[in-house]
Amino acid sequence: MNYVNEIIDNAEEIAIHVICEKNFFGQNYSVNMNTLSIELRAILEETKQSFNKKVTTEMRHDDTVDAIQCCKDITTFSIRLLKSNIPDKLKIALFKDLNIVGYMFDRNTKSYVACHHHLNTFLDAIENYKKSLTSLDLQIWNDSTYCGADQVPFFRGYLKGIMSSTG
Repeated sequence: MNYVNEIIDNAEEIAIHVICEKNFFGQNYSVNMNTLSIELRAILEETKQSFNKKVTTEMRHDDTVDAIQCCKDITTFSIRLLKSNIPDKLKIALFKDLNIVGYMFDRNTKSYVACHHHLNTFLDAIENYKKSLTSLDLQIWNDSTYCGADQVPFFRGYLKGIMSSTG
């Protein structure tokens, strides 16, 4: 997922186009694609296409070497985004717009078992990142991403349950 470098390199320009919207779930950050330049829009569209190739239904419901590599790639991509110095509103918008958490935890049992190490690493990164957020951005993260404030403990418990029932 080489596009993370392009996102980081252009983060300030892209972040200008992040809007805060209110919906049924609360406030959400989202990138307003309509106001981006052609170049910036291309970066985000290519990122989404590359990301979507890694999170296909087949990849999320399999335990092949390729499927495990895709999980690892998304974990690496996510960690690089979260640890980067790009503005938090852009990080949150990208996690929401790409539905990263939703895709990472929409799997079948054999995929959870095969990817449990990468999924736990992914949760560690989210947990550490959430500690760095202001209270407003933490609330927007919780409103924008799958499972809200309890997402990390919920998914850790879910993974632990799967691993104990299959081990």
